Amino acid sequence: MLTTKLPQELPKWLKTAHQQNDEMKIQALLNQHNLIDIEDHTFKDILNHESVVLDLGGWRGNFAAQINSKYGCEVHVFEPNQKQIVILNDRFADNEKIHVHPYAVGGVDEYVKFYPSPEDYPGQEKGSSLLSASPYVDDAFAYDVTKLSLASASKKMGIDSFDLIKMDIEGGEFELFNDVHSVDFLKTAKMLSVEFHFKMPVNEQILISEEDINRMIGDLRQGGFEYLDFGRNFQYIDCLFYKI
Repeated sequence: MLTTKLPQELPKWLKTAHQQNDEMKIQALLNQHNLIDIEDHTFKDILNHESVVLDLGGWRGNFAAQINSKYGCEVHVFEPNQKQIVILNDRFADNEKIHVHPYAVGGVDEYVKFYPSPEDYPGQEKGSSLLSASPYVDDAFAYDVTKLSLASASKKMGIDSFDLIKMDIEGGEFELFNDVHSVDFLKTAKMLSVEFHFKMPVNEQILISEEDINRMIGDLRQGGFEYLDFGRNFQYIDCLFYKI
C-alpha cells in the first residue's frame, strides 16, 4: 500500500489557513497528513533518493531544483521554451540527477507552434503555451518546437513509470488527456500533481471547460486514483491524484 486516504475536507482546512495567513496551521496540517507543498504543487511526502520524478512544464527549474534538493531524487524536466532551456541547462549542468529535455509533451509526435509570453510579462515568459488562445502569450513571437507523445518521451528517457508526475503545461493537458495511450501511461504513476487551466487568473479566460476537466479527473479515478483539489484561489490549479 502506497499511502493512506486523505480526508476530503483537507483542502478546505488548508484554504482557510491560507486566508488567515496562519503559516503554523498550514505546516501543521501538511505535516499531520504527510504532505508537502513545492512551488504550489501539493503531494504526499513519501519520495526518497531512489524516486524518479517527471516534471512536465519545467520553466526555469524551480520545482525540479527544490524536489531534488529535498529528496536527492532523479528528475526529468521537459520544457520547450528556448530561453528557459538555456537557463535549465546552465542551472543543472553539474547535477547528474536532473535531466533536461528540450521538448513539449502531448498526445502525438509532431512539430508545433510554441507561443511564448512577452518579455515584459512578470516572471519573464512564465505562462508560455502551445495554445495561441492563452491570454499570456504573444503569437508574434511564435516558433516551431518538437512535441513528443508520452510514449516517445518514455522511450527517450528509458523509463516507463514514475513515482510522481508534475504537470503544468498551460492548457496542453487537454490534448494529452484526450490520448488514450497517454492516459494509460499516467495511470502507471504513483502520484500526479496536475494544474488544469480552467479559469486563467489574468482575466478568468477559460481554456478548458469544467466538463472536460471533470471527464479527465474521472478517467484517472477509474485508473485507481484518489483525488483532491488544493487550489487556494482558483479551482483545478493544484490537483493531487494518488493511489492507496
